[in-house]
Amino acid sequence: MKKLFMVLSLAFAGLTNANAQSNELYINYSPVTLTTKASVPGARNDLSVSGKGNSVSAGYNYLSKKDNMVYLVFGGKLSYLWDEENGLKEKCVRCQFPLNLKLSLELANSLKIEPYAGFNGSYFISYNISGYDSYGRKQSISLFDYDGYNRFGLGWQVGADINVNGLILGVGYAKDFTNFVSVGDDASCKWSSVDFKLGVRF
Repeated sequence: MKKLFMVLSLAFAGLTNANAQSNELYINYSPVTLTTKASVPGARNDLSVSGKGNSVSAGYNYLSKKDNMVYLVFGGKLSYLWDEENGLKEKCVRCQFPLNLKLSLELANSLKIEPYAGFNGSYFISYNISGYDSYGRKQSISLFDYDGYNRFGLGWQVGADINVNGLILGVGYAKDFTNFVSVGDDASCKWSSVDFKLGVRF
């Protein structure tokens, strides 16, 4: 019985080790930017106007190992964005579904650097703007009650994580391909962000 228990224990340990660190939970802090660019007749450069905000995210990734160094990473994250300017408050909830190809390079024992690149799809659950009118009454609107705003998005991202024995520190940059607002053929209106990541791998 003891031998059987030992064999089962070793088999379970091997299975656990084989699947170790294939799951990742993380949080992000991200300064976000919505940039509108338009061509102006006679101007040497495009006109560019940017609005900035802040975002926090919580997410999950699954790492599918392709070989000893390459991983396919996919998952999802939920983001909350906010900003306040001139008495107007913006609040937004967005879910994203990243898909990345990640390279894992071992620098030392229990220390790896993991550069990645990939794509992500997204969906805006809500985007509300609130403030007070000239009579002191609070007003709130949803952007998606109006035509021209796009709930769905597709974008790309690049970045790198540092893996210290399962503790993950990372930085990345992401930008949308798709326009958040329909602005015509000669203009664009796209989200971008710088992402600072803290996570745990198990």
